[in-house]
Amino acid sequence: MQEGASRSRPLTSTDLMPAMTRIEDKKLIVAAQMGSVRAFRRLVFEYDAEILALAIRIAASQQEARHLYRDTMLKVHEELPAFRFECAFHIWICRRFIAVSSDYLKRQRADRQDTIHAALHALTPRERIIVELKHYHWESLENIAAMLA
Repeated sequence: MQEGASRSRPLTSTDLMPAMTRIEDKKLIVAAQMGSVRAFRRLVFEYDAEILALAIRIAASQQEARHLYRDTMLKVHEELPAFRFECAFHIWICRRFIAVSSDYLKRQRADRQDTIHAALHALTPRERIIVELKHYHWESLENIAAMLA
C-alpha cells in the first residue's frame, strides 16, 4: 500500500495475528482433531495472545484473566472434535471465549449482588432506608433528610 493511501477496511485482530493461511489452519485443526498434541499446541500458540488480551480486559485481576484463558483453551480442546469448518477457526475460538467469559461475568454479578445484599442487611433500619432511598429511588439527600425528620 502506498504511503498516505487509505485502507479499504479497518485493521482487525486477525490482521495483527501471525500470518497463517486457512490451509495451514485446516491442516493443524484436522491433525489436532485426530489427537496431535503438537498441532493443538501450535493452534493455541497462534491464538493465545488474542484470547489472553481479551481475558485481561474482562477479568477483575491478572489471576482471573489467566483462569478465563485457561478455561477457554480447555473448552477449545474439549470441543475441537466437533469443529466442522462452518466458520473461521478464529471466530469459533472467540465464541468459546465468549461463552466462558459470559459465565464468569454472571458469577461476578451474582457475587456482587450477594455482597451488596449482605451489606444492606447489616445496616440499621434507618441506615438501610437512607441507602434504599438514595441509591434505588434516586432521592436527593435533602429530600431524604426531610422525609426522616
